[in-house]
Amino acid sequence: MESDSCELSEVYNEFIKVKKRVEENNSSSLSLSQNEKSIVKLIEHRINKVITPTHHACYLLDPRHQGENLKSEEEDNAIDLIKLIWKHLNNVDMELNSEQESSIISDIINFKARSGPFESRSSWTAINSIKNNFITAANWWKGNFKNKSVLTDVAEVLLTLPSSTAWSVWGNIHSIMDYNYGLKKDFDRF
Repeated sequence: MESDSCELSEVYNEFIKVKKRVEENNSSSLSLSQNEKSIVKLIEHRINKVITPTHHACYLLDPRHQGENLKSEEEDNAIDLIKLIWKHLNNVDMELNSEQESSIISDIINFKARSGPFESRSSWTAINSIKNNFITAANWWKGNFKNKSVLTDVAEVLLTLPSSTAWSVWGNIHSIMDYNYGLKKDFDRF
């Protein structure tokens, strides 16, 4: 997760995977040791402290995830950030008018539903190229939707943010997690 090639959306995804893994390990045990309880609390604290609306927006716009695990509040915060970035990129100083806001929201809905400008099967087949590091999620947007979606420029900005600063705070519990829950293999691919 500390490499330059890791995308910010993957930081959120990895946090979710770690949390699920710990919950699964703990649900199989009738009683948690004090150490296990401390680890669960520490993970929840770190997630709440480290994961921001920027992570949520990246996770929402990443075609591999499309915000699939976001809670409604997280998705709302992500959409607010997307609108804010869109305003900045388009030099809009005032509040979005209803047409602008509808255009952004419609594109998010169509993106998640893979409909409208996002219905091309070949675009979604290319997700495997992202998973295999042949292309980036930002290039997926640029290559498929440059003149078709109001979200393309926002996605390019968000999906090219480096993840190293967000992930470095996780290092404090990384080694504990590796030792106690065998999570090292989940992180090795980054």
